[in-house]
Amino acid sequence: MLADFAYPSLMVPLLAFFISRSMVRTFGARLGSAAKALPVILGSLTAASFGAFGFDSPSLWAGDFYGVVADAACAIAMLVIGIEAGYSRRQRINKTASAPRMLRQAAALAVPAAIAIALAFGFGAFNRSGTLPIVRTALALAAALWLSTERNGPGLLAAGLAIAFIGSGGAPPFMAVAASTGFILALLAIGASGRAVGSIPALALGLAWSLRACGASWPAAGLAAGFSGGLAWRAIAERPGGTSSRPPAPEGAGKTVFESMHALAFVTGLGLSPARLVGALPAIAIVAVAILASAMAHGLAKGTRGMALPTEAAIFVALLAAKQAGLVSDAAMVGAVVAFLVAAPFAVLRQSQVAGSDARAIKAIVGISSGDQDRGAITFASALAAPDDPVRAICVVGSPGSAGPSSTQAEEALVRCVVAGTSMGVHVLPSVVSDGSVAAGLARVARERRADAIILGSGNRSRSILDELLGQYSGSVIAIRRPAAYAASRRLVILAVSGAETAHGFAPAVRAAARAWGRPSRAIDAMMVGSRASALVDASEGAIDPGSTLSVQSWRDVPAALEALASQKLGFVVFSARPGSKAWNPGHDRLPVVLDAAFPESAIALWYAATEPSAAAEGQGVPHELSRPEAGTWPPLVAAAFDSGRILPDMREAAMVDAIRRLTDAVYPADRGASGRLAAEFSGIARKEPIELTPGVLLLHAHARGVSMPTLAIGSRPAGWPLVALSSPVRVTVVLVSPLDSGPESHLEALTQIAAAFRNLGLADRLLGGSAVPSMLSGETPPSLEF
Repeated sequence: MLADFAYPSLMVPLLAFFISRSMVRTFGARLGSAAKALPVILGSLTAASFGAFGFDSPSLWAGDFYGVVADAACAIAMLVIGIEAGYSRRQRINKTASAPRMLRQAAALAVPAAIAIALAFGFGAFNRSGTLPIVRTALALAAALWLSTERNGPGLLAAGLAIAFIGSGGAPPFMAVAASTGFILALLAIGASGRAVGSIPALALGLAWSLRACGASWPAAGLAAGFSGGLAWRAIAERPGGTSSRPPAPEGAGKTVFESMHALAFVTGLGLSPARLVGALPAIAIVAVAILASAMAHGLAKGTRGMALPTEAAIFVALLAAKQAGLVSDAAMVGAVVAFLVAAPFAVLRQSQVAGSDARAIKAIVGISSGDQDRGAITFASALAAPDDPVRAICVVGSPGSAGPSSTQAEEALVRCVVAGTSMGVHVLPSVVSDGSVAAGLARVARERRADAIILGSGNRSRSILDELLGQYSGSVIAIRRPAAYAASRRLVILAVSGAETAHGFAPAVRAAARAWGRPSRAIDAMMVGSRASALVDASEGAIDPGSTLSVQSWRDVPAALEALASQKLGFVVFSARPGSKAWNPGHDRLPVVLDAAFPESAIALWYAATEPSAAAEGQGVPHELSRPEAGTWPPLVAAAFDSGRILPDMREAAMVDAIRRLTDAVYPADRGASGRLAAEFSGIARKEPIELTPGVLLLHAHARGVSMPTLAIGSRPAGWPLVALSSPVRVTVVLVSPLDSGPESHLEALTQIAAAFRNLGLADRLLGGSAVPSMLSGETPPSLEF
C-alpha cells in the first residue's frame, strides 16, 4: 500500500512516534502511569503492522539495526538522567542523616533487590539456568525495579552498577582506558576553570564511547558519562562570582528526560514480537505483580505517603539491556507495561485526591489601608475561603504619629471594601482595630480569629508592614499585586527560591494557591530557583506535577526561562523564606521585583508559608541545638553575635553583594531600609577599598543609626568571594556597626575584641574547618584570650 512512498520503513515508525508523543503530551496528566505504557503499545502496534504496509520488518527493524537503535535509546536516556543527577546533586549541609533515615534508605534498596533475586531464582530454576546467568538476571531485574520508582539518589547509583555488571567482562583495551581517563580529566579541568563550557556535551559523549570500549554496557556508560558532565556543569555553576555566565543546558534536562524516556519506551515497543509472547501469560503476570509489589514495598520502606506506584519509564533501560544480553524475554517488557496499566487507575485516583485536597478552605483576614490593591485582595481571600463564608477585612488604626490610618480614613476604606465585595458577590465583615502598629494589630486579630493567613495588597507602603508582620505572625502571609488578574490567568507558575520549600506549611500553601486559581494543583507550572526541581516536587507532597517542573540556577535566569510562556496570560506565586531565617538570601526579595518588571500585567502573589511558631518568633540563623559558648571563653561581642544568630557559617550566597546584604539584614532584622543602605555602602567599600583583617578575612565597619551598641555579624564561605582589589578570595566577612553617636573608644574596643578572636583563637580556621563553626558552637572550651 505504501510501496510508492520513499523510505516507508523509516517514515511509518517516525510518524507513529510523533503521534504517540502528541497523545502523551495532551493526555498524559489524565492517563497517570499508563502514559509510560502508551508509547510501548503504539511501538509494538507499529512493528506488528509493518506487513500491512507492504514491507517486511526484518529488513530493517529486526537484527543488528534494532540493536543499534535500542543501544542508542538506552544510552541517551541514561546520559540525560546522569546529567540531571550530577548537576542537581545536593550541596552538603551542616547535619548528618539520622540512623532511622539511613535504615529506611537501606531497606528501600534491599526490598526490590530481594524481589529481583526471588524472580531470578524462580525463572532460573524453571529454565534450568546456570549460576552465573541467574546472578546476572537478578542484577538486571534489581536494576529494573530500582529504576521503576526513582531516577535519582541511591537507587540510580545501584541500578547503574547493576547494569554495568550485566555486560561481558574481560580486560579493557589500553587505548580505551587511556581515552576514558583523558575525557574525565578534561571534564575536571573544565569544571575547575569554567572555560570551554560548550565542549562538555562532546566530552561526555566521548567518555560514554570510550567506557563502552572498556566493556561497560551502553546504559552504564551513558549514565557515568552523563553524571560526569553534570558534575562539571555543577562545578561551574558553583564557582564564586556572578551567575550570568552559568550554562543553561543542564537546566533543560527535565524536559529532555521526558523526550528521551518517551523515545526509549517507543523503541522498546518496536522490538516486541507477538509470536514470542505465546504461552508467556504466566511470566507476564508474575513480572507485573513483582513490579507493583516492589514499588509499594519500596514506598513503605522509604516512608512515602500514600500508595507508591511504578512511575518511571527508565525501567525499560534495564530490561532492554538484559534482553540484549539474552537474560530476559519480551515477557518482561510486557509485564512492565501491564504493571503501568494496572497502576494507572490508582495513580489517577491519587491525583484526584491531591486535587481534592486543594479544596481545603483557607480562613484568611485581609489587611486594609486604601487603594484598589486592598479591595482586590478581598476577591483573592474569597477564593481561598469556603463557599459562602464571609471575608473579614481589618483596618488597624494606629496611635498618633504611627503609619496607620485615622479612624475616618479607616471607615472610608472599609466602606469601599464592603461596596466592592457586594458588587462581586462577596460577603465582607469589616472591623476597625486599634493598636500600636498595623502589623501588631493584624497579627493579634489573626491569632484571636484563628486565621490561617493574612493577606495584604502589595502597595507602596506595604513593605515595611510586611516585614514587621513576618516577625510577629507564624501563619501564612500573602502580599498580592494585581489580584484581580490572578483567577483569570491562563497559566499559574509557582516559583520558589532554594530554602523556601523547607517551610512547615509549604505543601498546604501550594494547594491553597491552586484553590485560589480555581484549578487542580497538578495543572500548575513550577520552577525551582537555585536547587534541583525534584526538591520542589518532593516538598509539595505530590501536589506539583514533576513533568511541569524545571529549575534555574539564579533569580536572574527566571525571565529568560519563562520567555516561551510570555505570550500566555501568566499568574505567579513566589514562595519566599522569611527575612532573618536561615533559608533567606537576597534572591528571595529580588525575584518578585524581576518578575514585576518582566511581566507588568501579571498577578504576583508573594507568599510566606506558615512556619513553626517558635521559628517565626525567634527567626534565628543558627540552629537551636547548638550550645551556647561558656561565659568568659570568647570576647563578649562574638558571644553576643552567636546568641543573636549573627554567625552565619557556610553561606550559600556566591556574590559578595548578596552576602553583605544578608549580614546587614542580620544586624537590622526589622529595618530593611537601613539594611539596604548599609549594604550598598559596604559593597562600595569592598569593591574599591577593602580592608583585610588577616588574609582572607574582610572587615567592614561603620557608625550608623538604628543600633544601640556595637553589633557584630560574621559570615563564611569556604569557596570564597573574589574581589578585584584583592589577590586571593575573601572567605570570611566581618561586619561591625556601632551607634552613630558613640565615641571612638567603644568602636575601637569592639575592633580589639574581633582582632583577638581571629588572632588568638583561630576564629577564621574554626569557621572554615571541618566543624564549619567555631568551637563555641559545639560546646568545646577554646584557649583563653591573650591580650
